[in-house]
Amino acid sequence: MTNIIKIANQALLLLGENTIQSLTEDTTEAHAVDAFYADTRDYVLTDLKPPFARARVALGEPLQPAAVGDTPYRYTIPVEAMVVVTAGSDDREFTEWTLEGRELLARQPLTWLTYVYSRTDVEAFMDAMFVKAIVAFLASELAYPVMASKERSTELAQLYNLRASEARNLYGQQSSVRLTKNDELSVRR
Repeated sequence: MTNIIKIANQALLLLGENTIQSLTEDTTEAHAVDAFYADTRDYVLTDLKPPFARARVALGEPLQPAAVGDTPYRYTIPVEAMVVVTAGSDDREFTEWTLEGRELLARQPLTWLTYVYSRTDVEAFMDAMFVKAIVAFLASELAYPVMASKERSTELAQLYNLRASEARNLYGQQSSVRLTKNDELSVRR
């Protein structure tokens, strides 16, 4: 099972730094991991949209009053949603929609929504591709505070991009739906 300390230690080893036993240690490495880990996890979840962090929910009745303009149907986005992946209705999978704040606006009624969520126990569900990506991104984030090296940070960001691309390819093979940049929108908090 993957956990925060295992991920942190792999990132620190990529930097050639000392590993940690806990986030509460009084070391530069532990303080840096503690400061960066949660945001790094959420960034990578949002970027990769892995299947293990997706949820599909039924939408209730649209909110009243109706939205103005060409998107009259309004729905509240679940609180834990970080990114809406797709939304649709039972008779058609793809419907035009947009986000405004914490509301999804649509031209036609919707019955379901798929999104990526943030949860604190996500480490228990991570697959190997995701772990490799988050390790690279965490290492790139830690390079400057731990080593004072912008160059190493840039190198590791490139490694993240490579691993993220590999993970996206894998996740794309696990669905008949092919998402493009226009099919996804981040939810503003």
